[in-house]
Amino acid sequence: MMGVHGLWLSVVQAVVIVMCSQGFIAMPITFGSLPFDLAFFTGGILAKRNNWLDTIHNMERKLVWAYRTRATIVFFVFLGVFVYSGVTKTSLDTGMKEYGDDYFDDVVYNNATQTDDDDISSNALVHVLFLLGVSIACGLWCMYFSVTLMQGFYEYMNTTGPWCKFMAEASYTVYIIHPWVITPVSYAWVRIMALEGQDMWWPAGATYSGTTFLNSNVIILGWLFCVVISVPLVYFLAHYLRQLPHLRTIL
Repeated sequence: MMGVHGLWLSVVQAVVIVMCSQGFIAMPITFGSLPFDLAFFTGGILAKRNNWLDTIHNMERKLVWAYRTRATIVFFVFLGVFVYSGVTKTSLDTGMKEYGDDYFDDVVYNNATQTDDDDISSNALVHVLFLLGVSIACGLWCMYFSVTLMQGFYEYMNTTGPWCKFMAEASYTVYIIHPWVITPVSYAWVRIMALEGQDMWWPAGATYSGTTFLNSNVIILGWLFCVVISVPLVYFLAHYLRQLPHLRTIL
């Protein structure tokens, strides 16, 4: 039954992505995951009120392993979709560099004049299938992995302490405000790379960068830079935001 609900959410997810794909779609500030946000926020409230969490925590072993197996299978499907998308993205980047930025619209949105119907139709089909695959994987993944995660942490990591309590209390606020921290920190890293001669290339209409990095290590360094700064900062801000009048009652 969880899988059926996940598939319905997948359909809604795909519609939202298509409707918002011309603009406000890229992570971390996105409408792309809004159907899941709303569904799981509502589900969390209902789960608390109806003691569903106790049912998840005490599932039969056969059912526990069924969810773990499904989550693992969907994970590898998800991984395969993104590995394949890396190949198609490379093809798309090549097309944009050869035909110009309007090639992105030709391939994905079919808005511009088509100069090569066979190539554009082929690429459009690939991107439609990619969107469908990602949406289905997202729906199933959210359902199976959430149950697996809650049951697994209850069984193997059911402990607490001062730091765990601090982070747990701030987590909801962290979830709400983290895009407004991660985005400027990520931009700061882009500016640092620019000072070192690494320019970023953003195709017109695209929600990703087609940049060829001078040194692939800058991706790992950028990740470390963002994690080391963003995580402590967002928890610090969340903790003190929760102390403010009115906010303390809802956060």
